[in-house]
Amino acid sequence: MTTLTKLGAVLLSGVFIAALSVDMALSIDTADARERSRSGTWQGSRGGSGTWNQSVQRQKGSSSRQTSVTGQNGKTASRNVDRNWDAESGTASATITKTGPNVGTRTTSQSSTLNEGGGYTTNRSTTGSGGYSGSATRTVTPNGDGSASVSGSYENNRGRSADWNGTVSKTEEGVARSGTYTTGSGGSGSYSASATRTENGVSRSQSVTTENGGTYSRDVAGTWDPETQTYTRTITGTGPNGGSKSRSVDITVTDPGTE
Repeated sequence: MTTLTKLGAVLLSGVFIAALSVDMALSIDTADARERSRSGTWQGSRGGSGTWNQSVQRQKGSSSRQTSVTGQNGKTASRNVDRNWDAESGTASATITKTGPNVGTRTTSQSSTLNEGGGYTTNRSTTGSGGYSGSATRTVTPNGDGSASVSGSYENNRGRSADWNGTVSKTEEGVARSGTYTTGSGGSGSYSASATRTENGVSRSQSVTTENGGTYSRDVAGTWDPETQTYTRTITGTGPNGGSKSRSVDITVTDPGTE
């Protein structure tokens, strides 16, 4: 995998388990719930199906979310996220552990600190199966006009690295960001992304354009149907030649649990 491909994966990739952890949380989670467990089924457009379960615990200054997904073949993937924050000191931290039958275990430790004059800096490090290790840093600085400047870098022990600079700003219904990147192998290009909260879900668009003018894009639409208790997520990827592929998954809550 080239550095550019890796960068594209960082900017554009998304997996079903992350959708379950993040998109459903945005759409149907209860913000003031202290403890909650729920479970259900999932059905993919390409024939896959299975079950899922999720538990969330919250208390002052911390939260924990455990999500697992099992396929019809009996294989299970999981994603656990533990977060801590201290408003008085202006610090926050998180530990994210992912496991899967094909990727083993990957653990990311992340810390964020408020900077003088506003904004914050986040540092993260990741270790995984097969001796993998990587690190990244990201600094966000307010511009005073409602937007912020963002700069960051990434590298791993397999010789891949990238740096990027851009801006992020609020929109009427969400957030938008854009900027440029360079890779350790000499590649460069631009990126853009937006996230919008819709009437019944979330919509995201992302794209990366290389120095050769080729553009890779990924659009994600998530909708929640309260009557059927089903969250539908549709992903469409388009390559520089204009060809595109789509897939979708229906995530149904069969046991909403208790709070």
